[in-house]
Amino acid sequence: MHIQQLSQMDAGTTVTGMELEFKKLTLVKSEFCRFVSASLPVNKPKTRLVHLLPYENTRVCLSGGSSRGLEGSDYINANFIDGYRQRGAYIATQGPLQITTDDFWRMLWEHNSTIVVMLTKLHELGREKCYQYWPSERSVRYDTFVVEPITEYNMPQYILREFKVTDTIDNGSRTVRQFQFTDWPEQGVPKSAEGFIDFIGQVHKTKEQFGQEGPITVHCSGGV
Repeated sequence: MHIQQLSQMDAGTTVTGMELEFKKLTLVKSEFCRFVSASLPVNKPKTRLVHLLPYENTRVCLSGGSSRGLEGSDYINANFIDGYRQRGAYIATQGPLQITTDDFWRMLWEHNSTIVVMLTKLHELGREKCYQYWPSERSVRYDTFVVEPITEYNMPQYILREFKVTDTIDNGSRTVRQFQFTDWPEQGVPKSAEGFIDFIGQVHKTKEQFGQEGPITVHCSGGV
């Protein structure tokens, strides 16, 4: 479905295209054999919701970093997803847990993903929806990566944060931009699709402006 159709009503109903696409996700049935790595005992604590696991054939693999060679060191709850015109245009993942924050930054670095789209709040109804995996004021080291906050822009429906990420092994640096959409409810979809469509447009405009070649990483809380 084209993005412009998300806000249009389905013929003869009051349901928008966005609601139809979202409902389709709940109809997808899974098979245990598709989740070999996710089902390993060592990887189970790295999953926020036990029924939302990455497919084995499209999961994002890590080098392992400082844990290279250990069982489960290549695992993160994330999958590559094809885009409208490009294979593997997106990485869909869960909101990082405290124990998976290092893995999250490694994934961004190793797969050259410099744009992150966050579709959740950190907390909702008294529960953690996503661990704050980024620093607010000072540089923080995540395994072999140092993440330095550069700036933060507060917009009506989203927050844009920019970070300088440095690999301490080879001293290479990149700028990572995080777009947090603040108007997405945990249950259901936004009341209006217009604001979200504008948000998506800004994300892709930024990708074109800075010439990102890697996938865009998208996460909510559980990874739907």
